[in-house]
Amino acid sequence: MSSIGVDPLPASDSQITSQRPSAHTQRYDRQLRLWASSGQSSLEKSRILVIGASALSAQILKNLVLPGIGSFVLLDDSIVDAADLGVNFFLQPGESEGKYAAEEMCRLLTDMNTSVASEAKLEDPATLLQTDPGFFAAFTLVISVNQSRSFDMALSDTLWALQPPSPQIPLLRVRSAGMLAEMQISLKELGIIETHPDSVLDLRITRPFPELLELAQQFDLNTSDTMEHSHIPFPVILIKKLAEWRSTHDGQLPASKDRDAFVKLINASRLAGNLDAENFDEAVSALGKHLWRPLASKGAGGGGVPDEVEAMFEDAACSNVTPASTNFWILVRALREFVATSPTKSLPLSGSIPDMKATSSGYIKLQNTYRSKSLQDLAQFKQLVAETCRAAGVQGTIADDEIEAFVKHAGYLKLIRGRSERQRSQAPNQETAMLAFMDPVNPCTFQHHIALAAADEFLEQHGRYPGVAQVSSSSSIAAVPTTFVDANGLEATTSADDQHRAAKRQKSETPTGELDASVADVKMRDLTTGHDTSKDEAELLALAKTMATTKFGLSEDGDEWERIEQSVGELVRSGDASLPPTTALMGGVVAQEAIKLITKQYIPADNTVIYDGIQQAVGTFRL
Repeated sequence: MSSIGVDPLPASDSQITSQRPSAHTQRYDRQLRLWASSGQSSLEKSRILVIGASALSAQILKNLVLPGIGSFVLLDDSIVDAADLGVNFFLQPGESEGKYAAEEMCRLLTDMNTSVASEAKLEDPATLLQTDPGFFAAFTLVISVNQSRSFDMALSDTLWALQPPSPQIPLLRVRSAGMLAEMQISLKELGIIETHPDSVLDLRITRPFPELLELAQQFDLNTSDTMEHSHIPFPVILIKKLAEWRSTHDGQLPASKDRDAFVKLINASRLAGNLDAENFDEAVSALGKHLWRPLASKGAGGGGVPDEVEAMFEDAACSNVTPASTNFWILVRALREFVATSPTKSLPLSGSIPDMKATSSGYIKLQNTYRSKSLQDLAQFKQLVAETCRAAGVQGTIADDEIEAFVKHAGYLKLIRGRSERQRSQAPNQETAMLAFMDPVNPCTFQHHIALAAADEFLEQHGRYPGVAQVSSSSSIAAVPTTFVDANGLEATTSADDQHRAAKRQKSETPTGELDASVADVKMRDLTTGHDTSKDEAELLALAKTMATTKFGLSEDGDEWERIEQSVGELVRSGDASLPPTTALMGGVVAQEAIKLITKQYIPADNTVIYDGIQQAVGTFRL
């Protein structure tokens, strides 16, 4: 059988076994299709810090543990009580109560993936930040869940101040209250190579290289042989037709107004009576992606340099490469040199081609032509990378896999320069706010950012969130403990901090929709029965209006006030509750963005994501 080109059967069962994917590959098969082995490797090397042991933290960690992060640390010193069991599915009734929430959550979360290491850090986050700020600099990424704005701002300042050779550490600030939730990302800079565009095909139709032109000359569009004519590859048809067009238009490529005329020019070469003209249909269908789009964007997508990549070439980080420069900037500098030396000022060729109507021999010739050019460009680019490293005094080399991925995605690079928590708070993007309220298509969610920001200010002033009862005249979070009677008739105490945590756990229900009796006696609602929230709502609305006018430049008589009032009312009504539907969805969103940041693949949100569970809407904004 092997004599006619068929692979022989394996000699034994052991050989069959050795050809199967490894257990690791089988376990992570579906996600490997999303971010490949390079992304999985980054994920498995990551060390994540999550601050706050809550139901929302559990949902975030669940979605990070399952895909296989390396390790995580859960920072919190709170104790599990009966109320926690109603909303946090990673605590065990009858076993977790009275123990540290961080320890219990770590134990139960790692049961889902035993390859993930976990640690419970049983300390107060604010105290630890004051006494040991260096602790927070030892992680790949930090996620702060339902912490005060003052703490998150101090933490953001600490991470933002890190300088090379210390790596940049993204901070994700996450808040939820009832049916509303928000995530904000503090990220100094991130260069993304594998952005995963819809397609990275680059056929160089508008700027063909000499070898491709030479191959195109081997095909005859005027042949009367129907078999030969119907198997001319569509890139060849387009290249030859562009040459014909330019010969009659003073060397100019067709403009947008010439679309119909150029399609007629292509169709003029169809053989009369030949029904097998699929290759010409492919040529016409490919015009949008491989001709009109590159022509409308200075060749982007067809070998040209997109505006965003051109801006990177002019960036100071590209011009001044140093030993402290990231691999991204070293590669961008080498790319700038490559384009400068290219006769057509083109990017390196990726080398891949799509399926098309062609003979086997014709397709292989075309494939080899693109492949040969791509290998030639890759070799030249690697040489430029080595020269760039030497000139900058960079020690070591960049892995071939990273260079090859960069070349493949050279036309689709993405640079994100984010803002810190302090920058967003003190000088938010006013234009973003105005445009958000003017969107005629998508449901508006920006009013919830204003309401949540006002709630943070309310917490700073009162030591509690709006809608949660005042239990002490003290404005401190660590207020005087309150005594109440539990279900067994025994006295128990709760501080304002405990009651804030309880507020995040209220509204737990059984599958039938009835209130869970085991939670009812310690729920925040029972502690605050009869609490009048009208004053809280009025004060929160006043804070929201001040923020809207001073920080976001909204007029006092604008149409957006009705939405802001509704958001404030919903926030107060929720009593800062933690609801399973909200935490489940937001847990997935936060984990998704965290994975993008860890793997440096796909394009993360920049920089605020707001979830509205009432409208079932998600909005993203750059503040």
